[in-house]
Amino acid sequence: MKKNYLHVISLFVLAFLLIHCKDDDDSLPADDGPPTQVEDPNPDIISFTPALGKKGIQVTLKGVDFDAEPGGNTVRFNGVASQIDTASETTLVVTVPENATTGKITLESHGKTYTSFQDFTVLLPPPIISDFQPKEGVEGDEVTITGENFGEDASAVIILFHGSDPVEIQSISDNKIVVMAPDAYSGPIQMGVKDQYTITSDDFTYLPWRQMKDFEQGRRWHGLTVVINDKIYIGLGYVPDSNLADLWEYDPKTDSWKQMADFIGTERTDPFSFVIDGHLYIGAGDDGVSTEGPNDFYRFDPNTNTWTQLDDFPGNPNQMREVAATFTINGKGYVYGGRQGIPNTPIYNDLWEYDPKLDTWKEKNGFETAGRTGAVGFSLNSKGYIGLGYKVDLLLNDLWEYNPIDDTWIEKTSLPEGMERYGARSFTIDNKAYVGMGNHKTDFWEFNPEGNGTWKKKSDFPDEARFWPFAAQVNGKAYIGFGRDDSLSYLKDIWEYTPAHDQ
Repeated sequence: MKKNYLHVISLFVLAFLLIHCKDDDDSLPADDGPPTQVEDPNPDIISFTPALGKKGIQVTLKGVDFDAEPGGNTVRFNGVASQIDTASETTLVVTVPENATTGKITLESHGKTYTSFQDFTVLLPPPIISDFQPKEGVEGDEVTITGENFGEDASAVIILFHGSDPVEIQSISDNKIVVMAPDAYSGPIQMGVKDQYTITSDDFTYLPWRQMKDFEQGRRWHGLTVVINDKIYIGLGYVPDSNLADLWEYDPKTDSWKQMADFIGTERTDPFSFVIDGHLYIGAGDDGVSTEGPNDFYRFDPNTNTWTQLDDFPGNPNQMREVAATFTINGKGYVYGGRQGIPNTPIYNDLWEYDPKLDTWKEKNGFETAGRTGAVGFSLNSKGYIGLGYKVDLLLNDLWEYNPIDDTWIEKTSLPEGMERYGARSFTIDNKAYVGMGNHKTDFWEFNPEGNGTWKKKSDFPDEARFWPFAAQVNGKAYIGFGRDDSLSYLKDIWEYTPAHDQ
């Protein structure tokens, strides 16, 4: 037992000596490994806010290892150096430069360069329209828009007139844009520049009348005019000392003409004509040969450009019929009135109905004893209308409505007193009829058939007064031209009239 006790004491003494030997000044230093190396800064942009904004705003960059001194950092917006306002190792506040464009942000610091993954989007200042000129005009007129902040990239700018598609920009600078007025409506002009929009305080006003190209093939009057599949067909008629047999197709979209096959009958003036199921029907008229004809009748197919002669018109055997009025209802053509020849010769008061499916004519009821010639004819809501014209030295201003269901006529509201005329022209647009010119006049009137009918004065034709012009409508616009003026000159001009611009 005593021996064990001494053994334990010996172990404690040995441990004590070993500890003290380790703390002695002559002991060897401990091996702590190689000295610690300091890493180079590695600047990195973690985020920036805002991600979009105007030139001149401040943007805060968050990240690591920025230079704490502003001058130790260079920040560029899509390659354009910016001003650094404040700096720390984790935050930079910079100002978007004036010449900045949308793109990456780059940081140069501690000799290294970092490029952001995300673009900073530069918002341009909103466009400001200060004026545009002219304030009114027609489709195709040049319009100059002035203001600020338009930019110089036409692909980034959208110009819209009221109701139009984007228009083509003719020229652009930061403060001026030139465009051509499109087919649109009166109203303000809207501009968009990179999704920032503005609108004019003034309206651009469309004028109702627009001059088209003249008919280069010559002048005429007393011819025929019809519309088939949005094309206008004009032909026959008269020029000094000569009747005509030619036929032309006019395309309002391109303002261009195409010659079709000549009429296969004799040259003539003042035939009656109407369109049914895409075919032109033409008959009678004055061929300058005798007062006993012609009474022939023809059909023209524009798809094949061919003429076909049909059975004669039965309304006036062995007698001429010219300047009759026509209308169509439910696939049938109607011919009313006219005269046998020169003024004060017999005037007709009969109504004839043509059925192209049966190729037959049938006489229907007229509405007056004396008859008339040089009248206008049109149809609205499955009713036919005959009005104006003259009878035996008396000019007329009345209007009559025909109902084919019961073969009856009723009188409608007349044009105002003093508006009597013959040789006028009519067309229909949007359930209203338009009547004007004739007797060397320039006025136009709108007829609304509701109730007993009402008349409303519209804008005058802006050129020379005339009578026996042509008139036809296509897609909400009317086309008017030719005729003879006060000096007895024959005309070849063409004008477009838009009722929607004439409120």
